[in-house]
Amino acid sequence: MENYFTAVVKAVENSTAFLPCRPMKRSGSETGLDEVNQGTLLWKRASTNDYLIHDNRRLHPDTRFILDMSSFNQTVMDLRIDNVQRTDEGIYICLFSTGQQVYKKKIELNVLVPPIIYENSSSPTKVVVQERVNTVLHCKAWGVPQPTVTWYAVPLDGHQRLLNRISDPLPPTIRMTNNKIGQLLHRTTMVRAVITGNPINSFYWEFERRPIYGPNSNCLIPMPNDKYCVLVDKFNAIQREVKTTLFITNLTKHDYGLYTCVVETPFGIFRNSTEVFREFKRYILHS
Repeated sequence: MENYFTAVVKAVENSTAFLPCRPMKRSGSETGLDEVNQGTLLWKRASTNDYLIHDNRRLHPDTRFILDMSSFNQTVMDLRIDNVQRTDEGIYICLFSTGQQVYKKKIELNVLVPPIIYENSSSPTKVVVQERVNTVLHCKAWGVPQPTVTWYAVPLDGHQRLLNRISDPLPPTIRMTNNKIGQLLHRTTMVRAVITGNPINSFYWEFERRPIYGPNSNCLIPMPNDKYCVLVDKFNAIQREVKTTLFITNLTKHDYGLYTCVVETPFGIFRNSTEVFREFKRYILHS
């Protein structure tokens, strides 16, 4: 017999998320122990097909995944995720089997991000313009859910005025500089993408459908312990585009494959990819 439940959990980025898995106890056990305590537990991430927890043992190398167990009025088998990130978002499944009954719960984790304003992509705090000359002020904000941007004008008389004209939304496009890139072993290669759209909530890179973790910095200065580095150019507000470059260092045979730029907007999630394949040295034979 299988009992199936669904739930939605929301957590703020960098906080701790608790995904509940709580099969109800059965009373009247002759041993004083409920049968549900003697079953087998499995936590799984459906979106990546990764197994996280089996009974009291963690299967995943990420130490942020922790099993919280206690016994009171019900068995608590919650999955705790410390320092939750946007890449943790997705579907998680809890399975608990006693041999006679199977408890299954599907949990959707949504990660919220407090609104921020990108100072490097916005206008400076002080702008000097000539009278009767048009000017454009930029404010690039991001958050999950998408924040609402409101402009106010505060003249010298101190009376605040609301300005609510925001540029029209534009569905995104992702243009890859190359569809395929050939590179030798142990070399560094670069995968470039140009993203156009408004608004662009967020974007990141994937390798073979798995998120890539790497610093966002000046990638021209190599860091010896980093496999990846992501370089992001300043947002062009007029053309509504941003350029991003993924650096992959010291290529091994496991690094060849499909690299994907993923863009999240109110219109949905969009992807475009470049294949990095192995190139071999060419030798010239002299007779």
